[in-house]
Amino acid sequence: TAPVGAITIANGGVTYAYVNGDNQTLMSLWTVPAGFTAFITQTDVTVLTETNNKFGNVRLVTREFDGVFRTRDLFSAQNVDIVRKYSMPIHIKEKTDIEYRAFGSSVNANLRVSAAFEIIYIKNDSRL
Repeated sequence: TAPVGAITIANGGVTYAYVNGDNQTLMSLWTVPAGFTAFITQTDVTVLTETNNKFGNVRLVTREFDGVFRTRDLFSAQNVDIVRKYSMPIHIKEKTDIEYRAFGSSVNANLRVSAAFEIIYIKNDSRL
């Protein structure tokens, strides 16, 4: 059933996810299933702000199982759609978390960002 009101997922005062009236987090994240290797072939990002001279800093980060988040792509943008087609796909191991993160150039940037991944999976025991 649909939740009543917003849902906050937190631990120790740190908010990890927020489910609003859309009944989803609206977060751009994914985890590669066990037994598969992923290859990110393309990402699509839109960065919008209505505030003059403000921009978004955007990072594609990954965290291997029991690891730390590493930046795999980084750019700044203002009021633009960005399509990144990787001529050499980004190799991602099984059980790795993938996220797009964005923050404004200032606290009043009024930033809006959307992001999507295009991923190909190869079963780990498959031969090419």
